[in-house]
Amino acid sequence: MKSRCQTLLLALIAFHSITVCYSRNTKVYKPDGNVRLQTSLLLMANKWHYNSGFWYKYFEIEMYWEEASNFCKQFDGDLTSIGSQQENDFIDKMRKRNDIWIGFTKPLYGFYEWSDLTPTSYMNWGPTQPNEPNVNCAIMSYTIEDSGKWHDYSCDTKMPQYFVCKTKI
Repeated sequence: MKSRCQTLLLALIAFHSITVCYSRNTKVYKPDGNVRLQTSLLLMANKWHYNSGFWYKYFEIEMYWEEASNFCKQFDGDLTSIGSQQENDFIDKMRKRNDIWIGFTKPLYGFYEWSDLTPTSYMNWGPTQPNEPNVNCAIMSYTIEDSGKWHDYSCDTKMPQYFVCKTKI
């Protein structure tokens, strides 16, 4: 029996392109040689932006922090972590308006950390921030006086809080 191959594009933006070959009811997975190029072209076509080894996309969807985090995971990513002033400025310019969720969160009685486990080497808190001991999530502010600065914020608030997903291919 001849085997037949079919290329599957997984997810809307095809983060993974796999060639699935069927032979005698057994699936054999072999990576497509142009996966990185195909994925990059699809990301650009779907309005993802490349910066320093990562892909970012701004979503104007009202979600709570956890919903937004789970949404990003379906793209093999997470809410954006920020490791430098350059990356902070890049994300600040990408959004159009409104505060946005970032992946900075703290466990109960803990310290803030990135949800994608990136080491915390850079912080850009606004003046007097963080200032709410019982608040566990963070946003990047859009106000004129605090644009790009971070504020602690209740994870259970939807006002809207838009968000940026970050992934690497």
